[in-house]
Order: sequence, then structure tokens, then C-alpha cells
Amino acid sequence: MSTTAIIIVAVFMTGMGVLAIASPTRFLRFVGSETLGREGRNEVRAVYGGFGLMMGGILLYALQQTDYRPGILLCMGLALAGMSLGRVVSIALDRAMTPMIVGVAIGEMVGGSVLILAI
Repeated sequence: MSTTAIIIVAVFMTGMGVLAIASPTRFLRFVGSETLGREGRNEVRAVYGGFGLMMGGILLYALQQTDYRPGILLCMGLALAGMSLGRVVSIALDRAMTPMIVGVAIGEMVGGSVLILAI
């Protein structure tokens, strides 16, 4: 079961990365932002795109490298939990409680928990 869970999180993160790199404006529409300048597109590609691709890749690597798996899963699980925590803080401070933001926060928390529990 843990292998399947790791693969699901890896596929989701890789998909996020590909979409963010291929079309940062389209990617941000998921969270309610419509316009981006050059700097904004660069930021989306770097943070969501690059991070998502590398996270997906390192999770797949962890499936093959059992010696490194616990550390990788802990680090990536905590990274997702931190992203979720940041969204929860934003919901509280900015009153940014939309169904999409809540859903993404829950998805990040579930993904992070799945990775940590797979250790």
C-alpha cells in the first residue's frame, strides 16, 4: 500500500510541475489568479513547476533507494505539510477561504501525511 501511495503523490506532484512550467497562467487560475507578468510566470515555473517536478522525481527515486527512503519521505511529507500550514494561515489572515484553496490545503495535508506514514 505504501508504494502505491508514494506513486500517487509523485504523479500528482509531477503533474503539478508540468502544468506550472507549461502554462503558469493556466495553473494560477486554479487558485483564482488571472494575470501574471514575466516575473510572476517565472515564480510559478520555479516554485510550483520546478519544485513539483523534483518532488515527483525524488519520490520515485525513493522507491528504488530503500536506504534513503525514510529521509526522503520525511522531508517531502513535511514540505507538503508546510505548504498546507501556509494555506491555513492565509485562510485565517486573508479570509481566503475558497473551495479550491481549502481543497488544495487538505490535499497537501493528506499527501504529506501519507508520505510520513509510509516511512
